[in-house]
This record gives sequence, structure tokens and C-alpha cells, in this order.
Amino acid sequence: MRANDSNNQTIDQMRETVRVLSQKVNLIERMLDRKEIKEAKVESGDVYDRTTRLSMNNGMLSSEWRKTDVTGTGDNADMSYSDWAFGFSVSGNVVTMTTGEVRHGSRPPVTAFVAGSGITINADQTWIYCTYTFGGTSAQVVSSVIEPVTTATTLNYPLHLWGVSNGVVSVKKIIHLGDIVIPGVFA
Repeated sequence: MRANDSNNQTIDQMRETVRVLSQKVNLIERMLDRKEIKEAKVESGDVYDRTTRLSMNNGMLSSEWRKTDVTGTGDNADMSYSDWAFGFSVSGNVVTMTTGEVRHGSRPPVTAFVAGSGITINADQTWIYCTYTFGGTSAQVVSSVIEPVTTATTLNYPLHLWGVSNGVVSVKKIIHLGDIVIPGVFA
């Protein structure tokens, strides 16, 4: 340090400042590396998930889509279908639905309900779907052996297709999991 310059740091003080700043930068990098976006998708009845991480050094790092075991029984059991809006669980021939919402434009969300304690599957090719009258204030989850079709006034949104084989009920196809969103242009 120069004798007439009391504001300047000594070399040791500069080293200490650099060390402290380096620790703070490392802490910020570690915090950023913990930021994740978890995504899921359904394709042909199979559920896939992936995690995208934000890394200060490498930007966005996306992992590959991986098939998720949603049965809750396998070695890779990650989740249950009942974790999702409009998801389900099965006991015997009764499908218990998880509530979901119909989000129609700027209107308040409408919670879809199932009458009774669940939906009984008695026939092969049984559809479970959500029915909602456009602009209405209620929605219901129902079933039919006839594939649901949306009309000019009513949304009949297929959720799952169910089958019965040798008395055992199983999901044949998952069409939709999660809340149903109708864009505002259809409001």
C-alpha cells in the first residue's frame, strides 16, 4: 500500500475480496442449477416425463422423455393416475375419478363431479368422459359405451377408454389427464 493512498487495498485484502466474491458466485451457480421444470405427456396411453434444469454454465438442459410407470407397482413406479386431475383408481369394476376442472375462457373454472361413489364398468369399450354445456356453471364425469361426440352446445370430452376381459376391468386408452382448457374464442 502506498503511504499517501489509504483507500487502496493491500494485495492480501484484494485476494480476500476475490475469494469472497468467488464463493458468492459459486453459491449463485448452485442455486441456479437447482431450478427445474418437470413436464409430463401422454402418448398412445403411455405417460412420459422429463426434467429440464437451468444451468448457469450450460443454459437449459433437457433430459430425454422417459416412460413413467404409473401403476404404482413396478420397479420404476413414479406416480399414480390418481395424482392427476381427471385421473383415476380402480377397485374391482369401479373406477373412482379424481376431480378436475373445465377452464372456459375468462369464466371461473367449473369443477367436474362424478355422481355417486364412482363409475361402474360393466361392458368392454366403455368411455369415461366429461360433459359440459358451453357457458354453463357445472360439468359432470359420466360413462357410455358410445364414443362421446361434442355438439354445438355441449362439450363431451373423452378422458379414458375402458375394457373388460374375463371379468377384469382395465384402462385401454388414456385420452386426457389434467384440467380441460377451452380457449376464450369459444367462450
